[in-house]
Amino acid sequence: KKTTGEMVDNALARLSSECQALLAYRFGVKPETISMPNITETSVKNLKEKLKGESGRFLVRLTALTNAVAGEPVDTEASYYNTKLIYKKGTVLAETNFEQGVKRTEVEAQISRVLKNVNARATHDGILRDPVSGSVGSIDSTELSNMVTKIVDSKEPCTLKMTTPRDIYTEGPVILKLALKEK
Repeated sequence: KKTTGEMVDNALARLSSECQALLAYRFGVKPETISMPNITETSVKNLKEKLKGESGRFLVRLTALTNAVAGEPVDTEASYYNTKLIYKKGTVLAETNFEQGVKRTEVEAQISRVLKNVNARATHDGILRDPVSGSVGSIDSTELSNMVTKIVDSKEPCTLKMTTPRDIYTEGPVILKLALKEK
């Protein structure tokens, strides 16, 4: 479907509402007490010109140009990114080996290093970083904790494999599925 100016306006209205809700959450107030962000006219005009008649996947992002101050609207700029498939479902992003009897602190440190490498790889491959956290994904902490316990309790050497449980596009996030294979 070809992008129209109306579609861009609708997307910016949704983003503005999400920004309003996020700021309300951070300030601990009701959303209606927060002003909608001011999006620069130039960035809206540029966005409409660039996207008019285009089709495909796009990510539209609002970036704050000023700090958020309670009671004042935030000045923002709209930008867009073409998005594409980066990783197909089932892509192996990392594998790491553990010896039998490894200590929990060593397992946690090794997994932490692997996750940092996955983050760097994903960024290099084209996944956009979260502008606030700087990361490209997340991992379920309960699943991770359970996996660490399984590795520590393993009676033989094992390999931890990290794969994508679904297709991952430029906008992310990178979600990892963990699987343990004993040797």
